[in-house]
Amino acid sequence: MNSPENNIASSTRSVMGHAAHAGLPMGLYLTAVSMCLLGSLKLDVLPILMLPLVCGIPIVLYRLMKRTCTEDPSCCRVSSLWLMGIYTFIFGSLICALVSNLYIVFIEPGFVKDYIMMAIRDMESSPNAEAFASQIDLMHRAVEGHALPGSMQFVASMAWTTCFFGSLLSLITARVLTWRRASKRSGFPG
Repeated sequence: MNSPENNIASSTRSVMGHAAHAGLPMGLYLTAVSMCLLGSLKLDVLPILMLPLVCGIPIVLYRLMKRTCTEDPSCCRVSSLWLMGIYTFIFGSLICALVSNLYIVFIEPGFVKDYIMMAIRDMESSPNAEAFASQIDLMHRAVEGHALPGSMQFVASMAWTTCFFGSLLSLITARVLTWRRASKRSGFPG
């Protein structure tokens, strides 16, 4: 027999299912941020575009979590939303890492070295170049000694950093979202 309870149970997803569903848009968004960084050596405007994209990450996460709460109210608890956010950033970071690594390996294999050399040139041309003398020397020695990270090390570090800060952001966003929903139910402004 097909009761309404069975339809509800079959239409709900697990927290990981919701995160997997949200991981694709988050991955595409994180990939856009990453491409701004990776393409910054070719187009000077991309770092300027990167700042608003980074600032938009909490908004994207909030909308994804809010959609989950609307579709499945049983997931609208801080613990569930926080876990969903962590998984969303893990899945999104995997997508971003794949695309970023493909870019670095096939399109711009010398990205890390070129980026460091650009930073050295920028610091050397700065009016306060003498204040950066020790950093410039350290970076020159790293380039000359082939001590720079490889493409996979760079991408893995970027992915782990994204997951770490994404988990913190997920906790904050989960608290805000559940607080707003609770205050709307109780009639308080929020």
